[in-house]
Amino acid sequence: MAAGVAWACADGETDDPSVFAPEYFVDKQYSPFFYYSYRRFYNRYGELDTDSNNIYDNNTRFNDESVKDWQGFLGNITIPEKDLRQLLFNISARGIDSVDRFRLGTLKVLPARYPSLSGPRFRKKNIDQFFTYLKLAKEAESYAVDEEPYWRDVAPKKKVPLSIETKIKTVFANSREAFLKQRYWFQLVRCYFYQSRSNDYSAQPIEQAFNSYGQNATKNNIYYRGLGYLAGYYYGRKNYARANYLYSLCYDYSFKHKVPAVWSFKPQDEKDWKETLKLAKTKDEQITLWHLLGIQHDPARALQEITAIDPKSEKVDLLLSRLINISESYDRYDEENSKKPGIDTRDLAIVDEITRNAQTSKPWFWNLASGYLHYLNKDYQLAGAFYRMGEKQLPTNDNYIKAQFKILKTLLYVDQINKIDTKTESELVEPLNWLADLRNSKEKVEYLRFEDAISPLTSKLAALYRRQGNMVKSNCFNNDISFYANNSNINKLIAVFLKADKDPFEMAMLRYYPLKVEDLYYHQACMLTYQEKIDEAISLMEKAGTKATNSLPGNPFNSRLNDCHDCDHEKSNYTPMAFLKGIKQAKLELAEGKNQFRNAWLLANAYYNIKHYGNARLFYQSDITGFSEYNPNAIPEQFRTFLTSQDLAVKYYLQARDFAQTDEQRAKATFMASKCERNEYYNNMYRELARKNEYSDEQYTFFGGKYFAELKQKFSTTKYCQEVIKECEYFRESLK
Repeated sequence: MAAGVAWACADGETDDPSVFAPEYFVDKQYSPFFYYSYRRFYNRYGELDTDSNNIYDNNTRFNDESVKDWQGFLGNITIPEKDLRQLLFNISARGIDSVDRFRLGTLKVLPARYPSLSGPRFRKKNIDQFFTYLKLAKEAESYAVDEEPYWRDVAPKKKVPLSIETKIKTVFANSREAFLKQRYWFQLVRCYFYQSRSNDYSAQPIEQAFNSYGQNATKNNIYYRGLGYLAGYYYGRKNYARANYLYSLCYDYSFKHKVPAVWSFKPQDEKDWKETLKLAKTKDEQITLWHLLGIQHDPARALQEITAIDPKSEKVDLLLSRLINISESYDRYDEENSKKPGIDTRDLAIVDEITRNAQTSKPWFWNLASGYLHYLNKDYQLAGAFYRMGEKQLPTNDNYIKAQFKILKTLLYVDQINKIDTKTESELVEPLNWLADLRNSKEKVEYLRFEDAISPLTSKLAALYRRQGNMVKSNCFNNDISFYANNSNINKLIAVFLKADKDPFEMAMLRYYPLKVEDLYYHQACMLTYQEKIDEAISLMEKAGTKATNSLPGNPFNSRLNDCHDCDHEKSNYTPMAFLKGIKQAKLELAEGKNQFRNAWLLANAYYNIKHYGNARLFYQSDITGFSEYNPNAIPEQFRTFLTSQDLAVKYYLQARDFAQTDEQRAKATFMASKCERNEYYNNMYRELARKNEYSDEQYTFFGGKYFAELKQKFSTTKYCQEVIKECEYFRESLK
């Protein structure tokens, strides 16, 4: 057992992996404190409306209570709720004065934006008292209302006007109406709290002010708000034990008080913590203190202490859920995505001991918790034993808890599989389909954390199939780019898609594969295009569905002196299928000796543009090849040569130069070959940067190459060469 209060920050920066939902086991009043490392208060699934519950807004947290209180005080003198809220929370002190004077008839014209309370019924004693209080409260807002962001631990200090203390003390002393007197008392306590934060204020009468009336005051919302300010005063004076004790009393009063109490509850060390415990007057107060310590620091220690006092306390439920969710999040995976050594042995021993004592109010929760913690720790035999015990105790009609148990049991079953056979596959059909239905929203179980169950389950199945040599089934559960480097793999997967008598497991398995058979045909057609197997590519493209008819963003048969994809993308009527047919026609005419320069030129442009540097790289971009726009190293290694190599384009540009009839045509073809040479330079540069793990390319500069040298040597007098020199800095520099 830990010897003292352990200080550690539990807030993280990423979402937490979790399959265990606290919503099924813990009362909703504790939902802001479910474990969630990304934020101070829990809102993972949006079920906790942070606006209506004012989780992060200290200025508006108690607005609803204030409205109800004033409605009760005003009684039959009804102010519409919309107007009452505006008066209480939205109108300045000056505006309140205008509304009051208009009510009394001393102001003839009231701005339309203010509530109009005209008529005899609004000139009653209660209304007079309401406006007297409201004017003073609005004046207090100058120091009491803080507009700083919620994440500021210490807001800037504001001066308290010297005159306001006297005003509040006077009306407090003279007030006889209990409702108003308590509110003036609250204003006085709050005034002294803010005075106590000023370095130039030495007298500290807040304790006297609180005790003078607070001891006999009704223990309501206003009382506990005042108690919170007294606790804040003690905290500011480093009397942490008393501050934390008072915060615990506020926590137990209501849901709205729980959030600021948890935010403020901050034990400093073990000595301070023991002093706090001594202040507890009842066992329930002790339990609340341990409960808060468990939220802030050490849930396992708190669980042990609370169950020793009262094992049936509902406050253990939250702490157990936090311990589970923390265990899921921390130390599960290292940077290589492999399991680390498991759960803290002390935490596990504490939970197991409480579970085995079987004195808690929800024994099924504890058995599932112990089982799951052992599962995380890879103690599968013990996990199964606890699950079997918990299954016997599950509430009969609670389908949510049953769904939670089903996920836990499925994960345990899959983790224990060593080899997959037909029997295993048949047993997996139902849970696989169930999880797929949840993922696809065909079935809904509120709050069920099934998303983080799918990934470890499918990863395990993929690894097992890979080990057994079944690459198709492995890839269905964990799509791996390397799978597509072997066309035989793709054909086998297509065969599964086309199989008329797929068994139930194959149908369930394909629900986890992220692509369609049309995607596979399209990918094969693309790869055949780069191999210049155009007839085969067209045959497969015909099976690619809508992918074959999507528009390419630029005309792939065009070329430009300077690459300007945005310019090329202004208009295009080409689809992948039309593009392939265009290549086929150009090849046919070239082979027949027709328009040889033109057709070689068109083919060169085509193979230039469907590579990484061209205007039609969308032709190859997919979930298989990736969507890299800039760095060719981002293209999967298996396809990088296909998609970045300039060999085909150079081949046809040189053919076009051979078939050219003018030097202008030869210059143009030579220049495009030099652009290909430049692109290969980029390819090598990016590979070198990746090898050196560097990011800056400033040390790399391309100044022409073999084909630009030929352009200068043979075609320097052409008009096109002069345009190149004018346009391209690379080549202009090479002339120096």
